[in-house]
Parts: sequence; C-alpha cells; structure tokens
Amino acid sequence: MRVRILQPVQIKTETMEQQQQWRKLNGQRLKQPIVDEVRAAIVREKQMGHELKVCIGTDSQVKGKETDIAYELCRIFTLYNVDMEVHADINTNPNFKSNDALKEAMGYIMGMGFAFKAKPDAFASSSCANKVVQ
Repeated sequence: MRVRILQPVQIKTETMEQQQQWRKLNGQRLKQPIVDEVRAAIVREKQMGHELKVCIGTDSQVKGKETDIAYELCRIFTLYNVDMEVHADINTNPNFKSNDALKEAMGYIMGMGFAFKAKPDAFASSSCANKVVQ
C-alpha cells in the first residue's frame, strides 16, 4: 500500500484574497482542486490493482481555514469504495490533557460515519498532521 501525504497551504491571488491550495508533504503544489487530485489518484491506484485505505490525520492546532476535509472528500471515497479513517491527536491515556476530549471527538467523528483512531494508533495524526502545523 502506497502512502501519499497532502497538506494545505495558503497562497495569495492577484486580488489579494486568501485561497486554499494543497501541496504534498514534500512541498510540491497540486495543480487541481483537492477533490480532483484525490479522484485521479484513486482511479490511477485502482487501475494498477491496489487496494486503498485513506487515513486523514487531525491535530489540535489549526493551520489555514479548512478543518473538516474528511467530510468534503467522503463522497469520493464512498463512490470508489475506499475505506477511510480519521486519526485524532488525542491521547487514550487519562494522564494526558488531550484525553479530556476523547469521548466527544470520538462521538463527533463516528457520528459523521467515519472510522476513528486515537493515539497511539493514530499515525496519520502523530506523524503527518503534527508536522504540517509545526
């Protein structure tokens, strides 16, 4: 299974308005809207015979304006029969402060129909999302 990591980045347009554009973790900007890029990647990988699972990582810090990308992309994942998990930056150990939000976050994410993972099983959160916001 191949892993591709995408992150949002803010760019200025000619009108000086802020517009969200996505890039890979290596900094390469995507040429199309995120929905089109994800659809193209799914089609390409499925044509090569790969079975896919998408893990969307969250972090307690917000960077940019988009904080609910899983919801925006879930229709594409359903259309192409791709499993998806939301990985939250929340510790399952009650000795950590983030644990206070565990039940609420789990209920919210699972209530939207997504599979939920928290630390230490939330690798997309602890490895990727955290790197993006730092």
